[in-house]
Amino acid sequence: MISFFRKIRHSLLQENRFTRYLAYALGEILLVVIGILIALSVNNWNEDRKDRIFEKKMLRAAKTGLDQDLDFFENHLIGFRLKTQAEAADFFNRYYLSEKIDLDSINYHFANLAYSFQYSYNRGPFEAIKSAGLDKISNDSIREGITFLFDFYHPRMQGLCNLGIEYRLREIQRIRKTFEVNRSFIIVDSSIVYQPPVPSNIQILDDLDFIHMVGLSYHDAEVQTNNLSQVVIKMKDLKEMIERDLANH
Repeated sequence: MISFFRKIRHSLLQENRFTRYLAYALGEILLVVIGILIALSVNNWNEDRKDRIFEKKMLRAAKTGLDQDLDFFENHLIGFRLKTQAEAADFFNRYYLSEKIDLDSINYHFANLAYSFQYSYNRGPFEAIKSAGLDKISNDSIREGITFLFDFYHPRMQGLCNLGIEYRLREIQRIRKTFEVNRSFIIVDSSIVYQPPVPSNIQILDDLDFIHMVGLSYHDAEVQTNNLSQVVIKMKDLKEMIERDLANH
């Protein structure tokens, strides 16, 4: 091909057809420029395609992490641990309203007044995105949503929850010491089963400190459930944005 163009140039020069040669030369330059532009376009398209594939991979990982966190928050923290704590407080509140109580359930719910949880979430996908560069996420709303959730909202709510938990447990431990009678262990099927402390007697249920302990657990369960529910909303909003983005590309 190069030899062919060289022959044309040589022929035009020999025939002293400078104008045609100049037009031909400009045409040849134009073809080279067009070829370069096409090559650059193909290369840019290929790079964009690779970036999008990588972006989708990161977004899928972020969605998977959000799915795991949503299951943990909704089913374990709210649906189990905080529900157990609230049910324990509600058990004693029903006694204050009706003066009737299931004696066999007192020890169980007494122990659950001090039920607690650990606020944790999966930062792995977010850290991977940060490491690769947040600019890899082309959707501004998703990029801002990820940064807001993991760099601000989660740490803030984690701090608030932990403060509430620490205060409640400190108060409950202080109060419970005056009401508990220690139990050592029992033997079941030739195995030793250690028993938790239990209320010393039913009369303590009407003690003002005990009532305060019940109210503290009930209020804490309500506040923590509301806090975690707000976190769940933020996670679901971000997850829906990611799902829409993945579906549209």
